[in-house]
Amino acid sequence: MVHKNTLEIKKICSSQIEFLLEKILALVNEITMEMVYLNKNEQERKNLLYATEGFNEIRPLLIHILKHDSAFVMPYIKKVLNLLNKNDQEAFENYQNLKGPVADLITKQVMVISLFNRLRSDTNNYNLFFETDSACKKLIFNIFELNQQVEKYVFVEENLLFPGLVQLFQTQLVKPN
Repeated sequence: MVHKNTLEIKKICSSQIEFLLEKILALVNEITMEMVYLNKNEQERKNLLYATEGFNEIRPLLIHILKHDSAFVMPYIKKVLNLLNKNDQEAFENYQNLKGPVADLITKQVMVISLFNRLRSDTNNYNLFFETDSACKKLIFNIFELNQQVEKYVFVEENLLFPGLVQLFQTQLVKPN
């Protein structure tokens, strides 16, 4: 029997999270390429300097989160949901194994959001008013867009996916004896 909530959680994993992960990774790659071009030409601009330093601090942690989420957390959630659909008693044990990795993921997401908040502050809320170079404007705009997509991704996971998974197991699975 397939539980309705299981299908909803799979839909969140498959459509929303995977789409956001792809979009975020594409933005990270685009920003990285833009920075290579701009850093060769103009190092003295304050906004560019802040954007470059901030992004260089965010990038490795964000890449780690994306890889961990797409290679382990999302597939593992899908595995747990498939076990639950088969009424397999291993579903609860596998669900329990998610708690540590999810807690670690949330901690790292909080760190990334904090770094974005500092970058937003350093760049005067990604202010492009004084920038005249279109390449620099595009870089800062893309970092702003990346910030928005990461916030969406964190919101979906922390407010829809993870609570939905917890609720599903609290209401529909009895811990084996």
